[in-house]
Amino acid sequence: NFDDDLGVEGLPGHKGNKKTLHVPTHSAVGVGRVILSGIGGRRHLAHGLGGSAKRGNHAKSNEGGSRQKAVHGNAPESRLQYTGRFAAHGPGRGFLYSFSLKILENISLAPFTAFGIGGAAIGFAEAATEENVPEAVEWARQRGVPLFVLGGGSNLLISDAGFEGLVLRIAMRGIRAVEAGPSQRIYKAAAGEPWENAVRRSLEDNCAGVECLSGIPGTVGGTPVQNVGAYGQEVSSTIDRVRVFDLHEQAFVEFTAAECTFAYRRSRFNTSDRNRFIVTRVDRKSVV
Repeated sequence: NFDDDLGVEGLPGHKGNKKTLHVPTHSAVGVGRVILSGIGGRRHLAHGLGGSAKRGNHAKSNEGGSRQKAVHGNAPESRLQYTGRFAAHGPGRGFLYSFSLKILENISLAPFTAFGIGGAAIGFAEAATEENVPEAVEWARQRGVPLFVLGGGSNLLISDAGFEGLVLRIAMRGIRAVEAGPSQRIYKAAAGEPWENAVRRSLEDNCAGVECLSGIPGTVGGTPVQNVGAYGQEVSSTIDRVRVFDLHEQAFVEFTAAECTFAYRRSRFNTSDRNRFIVTRVDRKSVV
């Protein structure tokens, strides 16, 4: 998502000592505070790295940066035992389990931004489904660590010190078209879908409404946050609904375009309700 307030095991192109943790499938009940400061009009992750991890006898690290070891089993010696802020339940219980979301340790954030610079996140996860979002929120809440939601990383500057918390990258993909009448079609796009793909899909279907917005970097989920626009078009004029996860109510909700309170490069998501919602899907109207 564009700037991004919203944003996997075996990630290609990443090296270093990465370990895979498993997360519980619990409903979310809160989230840690994200500390941000502005630098040149762009966002800057102001945390330094902290905390450390110890490996049991059966937990193995990468060899040459090409292989990751998943942590399984119930014996304390087979688990990562955190001594820093990620320690939530005492020795041998530094994390819980999930079948769908994996948390990686000490992942460089530079490859996920347009600038290509920045330090590592102590915890990193990719939300490939909506269900992964409340799982990650709960994981961060249990440990009292900040949560930062990352989208396309196109308007993001990360400190070399990295981020002392959990970075959740929004990775939901997919676009579904629904006929809404003889001359209108609704495109339901997952928040992690590249925005250029959404524009291209409309053009290939000979649908109008966002053709002037081609070439804008970022993901679909970021477009309603800052109401992207160019050459007289704004995405707000095509928005039908925005689906989000509400961090206050711990529930998924949907807003109509009117409820998003759009203005020039503004919405409720980056003004009155900043840091409250995580966008997971955007429904957009197009003229056939």
